[in-house]
Formats: sequence, structure tokens, C-alpha cells
Amino acid sequence: GQPAPHAMFPMHMLILLLLASIAKHLCFQLTPVGGSHHIFTMAAKPNSKRQAGVGGASTWMNGAELIDTLLHPDSRVAQVLTPKESQGLENIRKLLVSSHIQQNVIPADLTSGNDDDPVNLYLAEQFGGVRRKTDFKKAARSVLNGLRFIKTAQAQMKHKNESQISNSHRGYLPPEWHQLSTSRQNYLYGLLSYDAMGRWAYDSLELSVACGEAPLLFIGWAILCGPHAQRAMASDLGLEEPEEPENVYEFVEEFSIKPEVLCNFLRLVEGDYSKENPYHNSIHATDVVQTTFTLLQMGGDKYSGAPLEIFSLLMAAICHDMGHPGKNNSWEVNSKSDLALIYNDTSVLENMHAARAGRLLSLEPGNDLNADILSGLQVSQKEAFRSYFTKAILWTDMSQHFAKLAQLKSKVSTHGTTNPAKF
Repeated sequence: GQPAPHAMFPMHMLILLLLASIAKHLCFQLTPVGGSHHIFTMAAKPNSKRQAGVGGASTWMNGAELIDTLLHPDSRVAQVLTPKESQGLENIRKLLVSSHIQQNVIPADLTSGNDDDPVNLYLAEQFGGVRRKTDFKKAARSVLNGLRFIKTAQAQMKHKNESQISNSHRGYLPPEWHQLSTSRQNYLYGLLSYDAMGRWAYDSLELSVACGEAPLLFIGWAILCGPHAQRAMASDLGLEEPEEPENVYEFVEEFSIKPEVLCNFLRLVEGDYSKENPYHNSIHATDVVQTTFTLLQMGGDKYSGAPLEIFSLLMAAICHDMGHPGKNNSWEVNSKSDLALIYNDTSVLENMHAARAGRLLSLEPGNDLNADILSGLQVSQKEAFRSYFTKAILWTDMSQHFAKLAQLKSKVSTHGTTNPAKF
């Protein structure tokens, strides 16, 4: 009546011990992912320079051989593993073998030589996927020096930007405003106040009717050019200047945005949303922009590191469904449409939206039209904007919804909601 081995020792603990044994044999350390105690990654920790180099003995194959021993039919371990657990170890073995093959295709002289040789570093990185080592002390010094410079420069740039934004730009009103009756203007002014736009129960259909079917233009202008847009409307109507909102985004000063140029851009974007599309039209885009703004005003902006991130997110909301054909990704892929072929069946529509928006953002100012809203940004800011903006649009692919939701829940579970800096 001796109990079976797995009855004396929990199987999941046995598997963890096996993985730990493999990791130790490979000189790896098991690291929890996202604070979880059940999901791990293996981070390499070589014993010597020879072992870390590509030309040295392969620890990957050593690990594969260890799994071969564990899975041998005569092994006591193999006798207590379930088929699913055996298959799991076999999958790990295949991964180790493929890593061994990949490791040995890179010539040793590209990785075992002088780390400062720019030719070897370039070839290893471009054609072998080998990342360059980081001098963390040097990097830390560079970051500290950069932060000191930025702190000094920010105050100077803000003063310079404020002086460059003329009163005519601050008081700009789009031509569509002047086409409305006075009663419509008064009504629209109420819908475009900071307080109204920050309400969860906002009605974008009501805005579309009130402004003469240009809701995306007006909501984009009111949010991105606030509080100057609200002051300009109040002044034109002969009303008292509205009180300064508590949480206003001063993008006009921050990024030297000219309201007239922004409205030119918004007009082009709104024109790329088909009026024939019953749902994914400019009213839908308006609704998404206003909802994003509301979530930011309700506290979401505390989880953002910089004004550029907030600006990029709002811009992505404006552009996220540009040129939508009225079909979903499944239809595009199953019908083998041109879009599906161009984007390889991967987030087909989202890639298309991002590409159309990116093309519009890269337009050079012409004689008749200037829509270059990013002209006031520095090169590094433009690069960061493009990254934030594109990712935000691609992440609107609903097939990624549960994966992104799981990531968010993991962060909330790990850090809570009271410390935004952890996010």
C-alpha cells in the first residue's frame, strides 16, 4: 500500500523543481512576471565570458540533454508525469534546441572580440539580433545631465512659446463658427465648455446637430486649443471670460500649436470619415475623443508621464478610424481583400487607420493649406509622438481587448490605484 510518488508530493511543486533544476543547470534565474508567483521567465546569467559568448559551449544544449534524461522512459520522473506535463517539458526542450541553433549561427568573432569595435557591434546587432551592452554608469550620468538641461530649458522654451503665440491666434475662431446663427453659437458655446465636455453623459449627436455637421472639428479645437477656444467664443458672443478650468491642457503654449493650422488638420481628418458609414463616421470619432477627454479629466491623466502623452492620446482618438470602410477585420481577412494582403491579416483596419493618419501628419505645408500641427515640436518630441500615437491606434483592435485588460488588471493588482507613478 505505498502511495504513488505524486500523491506524496504535489505535481505542480515537482514541475517547479524540475524547471528550477533546468534553470540552475543552465545558469538561469527564474524571474516572476508582473508580480505573479505562477508565471516565470528565464533570464540568462552566464558563469563566465566564454559561456556568455556565442563561440563558447552551449548551455542551451546542456539543458535540452537534461530534459531528455528526465523524459527517458526509465526515469522515475517520467513515470509520474502526466502526458500534458511531459509535453510541456518537450516544448521547453524544443525551445532550448532552437536557441542553441540560433546562438551558433552568429560568427564568434562578432561577439567575442572588442566590445567597442563599431563594425562588429553593427553587424552583430543588425544581422544577428545581438543587442549592445549598456554602460549603466555612463547612461545614468547622461540622464542626470539631460534632466538638468531640460529643467533649465523648459522654463526658457515656455516663455518663448508664450511670446510667439499672438493674441490673434489665441482669439481664433474657425470659419464654421461664423456660419452659425447667434442662437446656435450660444448653444454650441455651452456644449464646448470644459465642464460640459468633461461629463460622462455628453451627447455627441446633439453636438453634431448644433454645429452643422462638423462635430470632430469643433470638439478637437475646443479640447486641444483650450482654454483659448472657450475665451474666443465668449468674447465673440460678448460674454464674460470663463473661469480658468482646474485641469486645463495648455497644448497651444506647450507645443506652439496654431489654432488655425490645427483646424485645417481637423477638417482634413473629418473629411476622411465617410458620411455614408452608419457607425464609424466622424460622430463616432467625436464620441471617442470626448470620452477619452472625460476619462483623463476624471483622473486618467495622473497615470500619464508628460503632456506629450496626453496630446498623443487625444490625437489618436481623433484619427483612430480614418477611412473606415464599414467592414470589420474578419471580413477583410476572410475575403482576402487588398487591405488584408497589404497588412498581412494583422490588425488590418487599425494599421490602415494609423497609416492614413501618419501620411496626413507628414504633409508639407502647401501654398493653399498648412496642416502641419507638429511644426512646433522638436525632433525627439515628434519621434515620441509618432510612437505613442501609432500604438494607441493599433491597440484599438478589439481582438487585443482581453490581453490589454489582463495587463491592466495585473498592474492594478500589483500596484493598486493610489500610486500612478508605478504605472
